[in-house]
Amino acid sequence: MIQRADNMKRIIFVCTGNTCRSPMAKVLFEKHLNDKKVQNVEVDSCGIFATKGSPAAKNAVIIAKKLGADLKDHKSKPLNNEIIQGTSLFVCMSEKHSLMLQRLVAQDKTIVLGDGIPDPYGQNEGEYMKCAQKIIEGFEQIASMLDKK
Repeated sequence: MIQRADNMKRIIFVCTGNTCRSPMAKVLFEKHLNDKKVQNVEVDSCGIFATKGSPAAKNAVIIAKKLGADLKDHKSKPLNNEIIQGTSLFVCMSEKHSLMLQRLVAQDKTIVLGDGIPDPYGQNEGEYMKCAQKIIEGFEQIASMLDKK
């Protein structure tokens, strides 16, 4: 298990393949935390059915960059026991992801971001931008959940 300071909170963004939604959410939330000067939160992402080492989708990289975040070095990773251990909150991109995670972790450790984030995989930049904007709209929801942890 990863050792961290007692007040450190760990958020994991979860999607299916860890190449679109959850990596965008990770880097955009890191930027959000940096802009707000929040230092006690560690952020990562993974996929329920991810293969290890795939790059982020091209349009995810483009949109992240347009929004001031960097995804060019992202490598996908599957959910595993090391990720599960020590995580304060799993932020899921769909209800399906949350229900699958609840087989492994307490229900109060998972939330669905907003009313779910549609998968833009294989779509154009405009759909990726809509996805990113919907992710950003959910950041206050995450902040309120962290306050309870």
